[in-house]
Amino acid sequence: MKTPLPFLDEAKDIARQVLDGELNPNDGCEKLSALCLRTGWPSELTGFYALAHEQTGHEQFGFNKANTAPLIIAECHRLLGIRQ
Repeated sequence: MKTPLPFLDEAKDIARQVLDGELNPNDGCEKLSALCLRTGWPSELTGFYALAHEQTGHEQFGFNKANTAPLIIAECHRLLGIRQ
């Protein structure tokens, strides 16, 4: 059954790819961030936009692709309703 929010199916597919190791978390985050922008900033995806923003250019604040990857994975779990 399709979800009532069409973008959510696509977002969940991307999140599953990240969790299954088929897609690098940072690349998946970029895709989910773009989906967030394209679909009018739904609350389900704004965390990915923030994480994508922090991945690069914020090294002086302690953020980079390596240390945001676990946060992205946690956000994918949240999107899919998986408790850790």
